[in-house]
Amino acid sequence: MIKQITSRIDAVIQLLRKSNELHEEQKSKHVEPPKKMKPSDAKFLTVDQVAARYGYNPTTIRRWVDLDILIPTKIGGRDFFEETAIHEFIMGNGFDKFPRRRRKKK
Repeated sequence: MIKQITSRIDAVIQLLRKSNELHEEQKSKHVEPPKKMKPSDAKFLTVDQVAARYGYNPTTIRRWVDLDILIPTKIGGRDFFEETAIHEFIMGNGFDKFPRRRRKKK
């Protein structure tokens, strides 16, 4: 009788240890949810603003969107670009790879 009780207690202890291991494993995999962005955290620019700021024609910016060179954020059906992403693209010499087209003089 004592052996049966002892074996059941050992089984319960093993289950508790396994449960604790699983709990610790889940805690290590836990990822904090992203914090909500405030409107002031990110500044978005329109196609026209990006073109004016960096000296390109808005058509060029739209063409780059069509070619997936620039990836906009759609808000209300309009294309917006996060200012920091555009800045990082420029710092990585992104615009140097796509020179401005020069019109031929007549």
